[in-house]
Amino acid sequence: MNPYIITFDNPLIGGISIALVIIISIVVQYFTNKLIDFEKNEAMHTVGGIYMSAVGTLYSVVLGMIIVNASEDFSTVRQSIGNEVEALLKIYTGADELPKSYSDRLKTTIKIYVDGVIDDEWDLLSKGMTPENTRRLFKNIWFSIRGYEPKTENQKIIYQAIVTSWTSAEEARRVRVTFDNYTITKIEWFIMIAGGLVNIAFTFFFSMRNSLAHALMTGMVAFMVSINLYAVFLLSDPFSGTKEVTLDQFLFLRTYISEGRDLH
Repeated sequence: MNPYIITFDNPLIGGISIALVIIISIVVQYFTNKLIDFEKNEAMHTVGGIYMSAVGTLYSVVLGMIIVNASEDFSTVRQSIGNEVEALLKIYTGADELPKSYSDRLKTTIKIYVDGVIDDEWDLLSKGMTPENTRRLFKNIWFSIRGYEPKTENQKIIYQAIVTSWTSAEEARRVRVTFDNYTITKIEWFIMIAGGLVNIAFTFFFSMRNSLAHALMTGMVAFMVSINLYAVFLLSDPFSGTKEVTLDQFLFLRTYISEGRDLH
């Protein structure tokens, strides 16, 4: 990650944004206390504390559920990558048990597809674009598979295993490339941001004789709200940012193919 690229995926920009939220919250809280007498603020503490507790609890539950869902979706994408690579590996190794002319053609289509995923598709996914070229390359694997008719019983068993593995790879790929359809919705973002602002705003209706302690408490509330929102933001896009799924498994498959050796 280039630290000079201005994007919220950049941890430096994310950290600066969180710091700005904390500073603005403390400044607003300071001037709010200046505008409202300490005695008037103190009279609101009991009722305000009850309301803040209720709002804070509700917000924590909602935010926690969204974070858990985002984390689970992220894990699903990461798992789908492993499933896809595993299925392609089974097809590649299974092809060795079939006639060489067919085996070489099938292996070549897998190699071309894996290269396309690494060199082209991953970058497109990080930009939210649809990888049409690799979709065609993936279909070519199936065209190569169905272009062969097994003759012996052993070949039929292996061929069936290859077809089953391709189905698994297709399902895993679909989950991976259509992840954008399951990201955080606009209404969820509105709820999280609005709820965070309300929770921070509640701190403005309290006052303490120790201004430094009050500013510290307000800053901690602002920090917890903003850091959780930033975590959701990072988890909502597994193909970019500091919390991205890696190409390691596809790189391993490319190395395995290029070396032409057995895993063992």
